[in-house]
Formats: sequence, C-alpha cells, structure tokens
Amino acid sequence: MQVRKVSRIVILAVVAAMSVLVGVNVLGHESRLIGDNEYYVTVGYAVEPAYTNTLNGLDLFIRTPDGEWVPFPEHNLYAEIISPDGKEKKELPIRARYGQPGQYTADFVLTVPGIYKVRVWGEINGVPFDETFELHEVHPIESITFPARN
Repeated sequence: MQVRKVSRIVILAVVAAMSVLVGVNVLGHESRLIGDNEYYVTVGYAVEPAYTNTLNGLDLFIRTPDGEWVPFPEHNLYAEIISPDGKEKKELPIRARYGQPGQYTADFVLTVPGIYKVRVWGEINGVPFDETFELHEVHPIESITFPARN
C-alpha cells in the first residue's frame, strides 16, 4: 500500500514538472537567446500541427533566462510572416494575450502548404534584436478532412 502511494506521488510530481516545462518551452516552438544572454524569444504557431485555410496565429513568448515573463514590450515588437517561396511577406499586428504577461499573438490564415518563416524584431527593455524563425510545415487541410469534397 505504501509503495503505491509513493508511486502516485512520484507520477503526479513528474506530470506537474512536465506541465511547467511545456508552459515555458512549448513543443514545436523555437527559442533564441538575445542580447547578452538577457532574454529568450520563443516563436511558433498558436495551433500545431498547422493546416491551410484555418485560423491560426503567432505564439510569441518573451522571458528571462531565469524563466520570468517579460511583460508589456509589444509597442516595441514587430513581426512578419514569410511565404514558403520567400516571395511574399505580411506584417503581423502583435498584441498581448490578456492575463498572460510576456505572451503575445497575432492572427492569420495560411493558404499555401509549406514551411513558413517568421521574422521578429524590435527592442526589449533597450535590447535590440532581429531574428528569423523557421516554423514547422503547414499541411493542406484536405489531408485531414472527411468526407472528401467534390
């Protein structure tokens, strides 16, 4: 009986630890250390896996190396999404996520399958940066729709 109780506690602790890690370093997102190791900028899709012709968006997280969220720099942040062929760019209107300091988003609908890039630049508390992130592949919505449309 005692071993079972200890096993449950260990399992709950592991699940709790994984939840914290996923909240800080989301799967499918990429983080870059900017400045003199002052801030982590993390970028990815709001919805993964990503599909064409569905509402998606930018996930943009800013935190210190200690894991502290960095709130309110959105007025100094800019982003653009770049098409898979690199020929088209669209500026994204970044906004803070309500009640989630250090977490920002921008909505978009991607219409072509492929690998998109997101360029994020600006200034965080006086630290300038300009980074381009390659996102995961966007799949055609038809690959998961059922029944097939005629």
